[in-house]
Amino acid sequence: MTRIQRRLLIDTSVIGIMLTLFVALLDSTSRVLQPLDDWFYDRRARLCQFFTPSPTDKLVHVDIDDASLDAVGKWPWPRAWIAEMIDEIDRAGAKAIATDIIFDKPSEPRYVKLASGKFDEVEDDARFADALRRSGKCLVPVAFSVYETPAPLYRKLRDYLLANLELDETACAKRLADDPEHLLPVGSRFPIDTFIAARREAMSMRIRKELEQADVPSDALRKRLLPRTDPDITDSPLLRLLGEEHRRALAIAQLRRLMLPIPSGLGPLVQFDREQVPILPFAQAAALSGYVNYLQTGESGTIRALPLFAEYHGQLFPQTDLVLACAVLGADMRSVRLYSDRVVIPKARGGRDIVIPVRNVYSPQVGRKAGMFMDVPDRGQRDWETIYDANHRNPALHISIGAVWDVHTVRQRIAKNNVSIDKAISFILDDDNEVKLRLDPAKGKAYAAHRPASEDTDARLKIVEWTRHELEESGILDLTKQSDDALKDHPEQIVQRDELIVANRALSTLLDQNKSLEDQLARRRAELKEKISGRAALIGYAATGGIDAYPTAIHPSCPGVVIHGLTFNAIMTGELWRHAPKWVVILITILLGLAVTAANGFLRPSWSLLVAIALGVIYLLVNGLLLFDYANICVAVAGPIVALGSVWSTGALAAFLIESTERARITRRFSSYVDQKLVDYVIEHPDVELDGQVREMSVIFTDLAGFTSLSEQLRERSVGILSEYLGLMVPIIRRHDGFLNKFMGDGIMCFFNAPSDDPEHAVHAVQAALEMQQAAKTFAVTMARQGLPGLSMRCGVSSGNMVVGDSGPADYQDYTVLGDCVNFASRLEGANKSTGTNVLISQRTSELLGDKFLLRPVGRLQVVGKSEGVMAYEPLALLDDATPEDRLLCAASAEMLAAYLARDFQRCIKVADQMDQQFGPGKLAALYRRHGQECLANPPGADFAGYLVLTEK
Repeated sequence: MTRIQRRLLIDTSVIGIMLTLFVALLDSTSRVLQPLDDWFYDRRARLCQFFTPSPTDKLVHVDIDDASLDAVGKWPWPRAWIAEMIDEIDRAGAKAIATDIIFDKPSEPRYVKLASGKFDEVEDDARFADALRRSGKCLVPVAFSVYETPAPLYRKLRDYLLANLELDETACAKRLADDPEHLLPVGSRFPIDTFIAARREAMSMRIRKELEQADVPSDALRKRLLPRTDPDITDSPLLRLLGEEHRRALAIAQLRRLMLPIPSGLGPLVQFDREQVPILPFAQAAALSGYVNYLQTGESGTIRALPLFAEYHGQLFPQTDLVLACAVLGADMRSVRLYSDRVVIPKARGGRDIVIPVRNVYSPQVGRKAGMFMDVPDRGQRDWETIYDANHRNPALHISIGAVWDVHTVRQRIAKNNVSIDKAISFILDDDNEVKLRLDPAKGKAYAAHRPASEDTDARLKIVEWTRHELEESGILDLTKQSDDALKDHPEQIVQRDELIVANRALSTLLDQNKSLEDQLARRRAELKEKISGRAALIGYAATGGIDAYPTAIHPSCPGVVIHGLTFNAIMTGELWRHAPKWVVILITILLGLAVTAANGFLRPSWSLLVAIALGVIYLLVNGLLLFDYANICVAVAGPIVALGSVWSTGALAAFLIESTERARITRRFSSYVDQKLVDYVIEHPDVELDGQVREMSVIFTDLAGFTSLSEQLRERSVGILSEYLGLMVPIIRRHDGFLNKFMGDGIMCFFNAPSDDPEHAVHAVQAALEMQQAAKTFAVTMARQGLPGLSMRCGVSSGNMVVGDSGPADYQDYTVLGDCVNFASRLEGANKSTGTNVLISQRTSELLGDKFLLRPVGRLQVVGKSEGVMAYEPLALLDDATPEDRLLCAASAEMLAAYLARDFQRCIKVADQMDQQFGPGKLAALYRRHGQECLANPPGADFAGYLVLTEK
């Protein structure tokens, strides 16, 4: 393990462990990660529902929906109508009936017009109370407001009023002005709204205290609480407040029979203060009650859990859904066992107990954690109407209350027909009006005295048949055939005729109509019975735009009654969400954090990222599908995922900073001594061994001709010129991926294809050589402008197998190349002096170039130190950039070389002369001319190989 790796392992381990422990501590002791955990909670509920079992068959939602509003009319409906719907639901066999509606105010007076033309007041509240009492299984809910610590000003006003309820705002304002606490600054307006609220609470508290002692009649209560109020005054705001709060207190007293004592060891509970209760007749008639409040369990207002019990003035009040479930299960609420972490419903008839997990949950409305919260196991997709359908297409377990209203409508039509029948019988038989026919007054009065119920058609059958028979026998029906002209002298008979026509039609047709309506009524009641019998009927508002709607984990807006249904369904099916202990989440957080810490320490950042992603995906799948969906266990997600992500990111950042620091350190140490390319390579491959290895490479040697003489002339000034020249050459070498090996006075040695691989090393070497030549020519022009002698550069390029690596003693090594090919490049650089060329490349280099360059054949050069000649070329330009003159020069050189190799020395000399004439005198043509003339003078033997022997290095 290298020093960098050891440092990475230690540093990332320390950072990862510390960060993991910090996230675990943060998640377990604060709410910082709670919004993220809520987000994961909602996504998990929405996406992981593959093992959701079938819903309970003990529930039906009776929805006040758009269709029912169209059929019945605008909400609110008269309570007498709701009473009839309650009757029908009860008749259909509902095991329990619950409404999600708070009937906390008396009905406004309502009147109906009688047949006599008079108006009769409808006892809406009495009828509704009677329906509740008749059913004996109706749950009438309560709504509470969460207890809040009152403001000092409010508390002070309430204390004044508790001592004297008859204080008005002027008296309270004076007391505040004299109060040493100065709660009302001088010049401030008296807070009349605060005064009204404080007076209402003070009135409620005083009444409740009085009623705790014994039942106190209204008059006596008035004398005790308002002793100075004139007894002759019958109406005032204070008296109305007394009446309202007294009725409210009596209603609460009725509901206290349904409350429970608070057992010890439950921990903190939600505390409710103000209440919204049903009016007294409904509280008296209700068989069951529970509160319907929802409390926010997140900053977004989403309903994810609800408290099954809350504290109300020292007693426990149960939640509606729990009460309804107990009613359907046949369990007495007082037999329910309460613990800090569970609620146990004893199952009737020897079944297993139902254990409901509860926990402490923070609620923004309460401002703290409170206990007895049950998670609401949300179901379905975004459409709440199809929650209970396996395919989420049909509104299962939902019926419109309009279907119940249809039964009522049919009953009303039957009753209306029977009223018409009764009117017809009275018209024909009675004598209580001079227009009536008086066929049998005694029988008519007897019928009127024992008139059947308005919906009892069968009880009217005999008298209708007898009346019709008597009509036919009496001949009175002949009156219906008389015209107005025939009866013009007896106007009372015209009235009788018209009434007789109506009465005869009623007796003839309405019985048959009723028979058809009764068949229709029976069918509709049978349909209701099939859907309701043996089930809890949950009535609530579900119409579009309902204000009683809340966001849930799955549904952006869900009617409150549907959330009640979800809770009831979870209790009945036992499909309850349980939360893993906090220590389990802490353990998972630590394990995931340590796993990513290890990955950061031993793997590269890209691989550790893959490990982190894999761990995160696996945890989310196991958490969502196995634990949550299959086992109904909720394990927090935010802490482990945040630990995983933060540990990886900080580890990767630390690795980057450590490597960057190490890179900078190595760069600072070696960049002045060795090529930056080698520095970068060692940093990227810290374990690389730079021992010698054999590989095919290209090497360049350069020399600046004329610089030695120039340096003797300029002395110390020559250093600046050389630095300027080398500053032009080095970037060119690096730009073409070359490795700058060393400076040799005014010469440069560089090579290609090491330390990093470069398959195009020969091409890059030649490109660098040509570009260096061009830069050298520009530099020479600059020198000439300064009045300095011109300089030229020569290059030798050789390719082939050579040894590359560190060489030298242990205390001083040089990364360089060795081998015959390296020496040959140096000889080629020197050969340029004899051939008059600028760049010479070896045979192997030309082979590696392919056809990318225009190469001028120079000849088989036998350089110093070589016993054989090697073919050399001069690269003139890239093939695409070559000029016509370059191509002509190349062709002439090739012809001259070919003639020389073919021993056609005359031809060789001739071509050399032509080249001098066409391109100007050149050393290469002179060299071939001289060798050709020598061969003509002394013809070579059979072993002639066409070498050009060079004697200068």
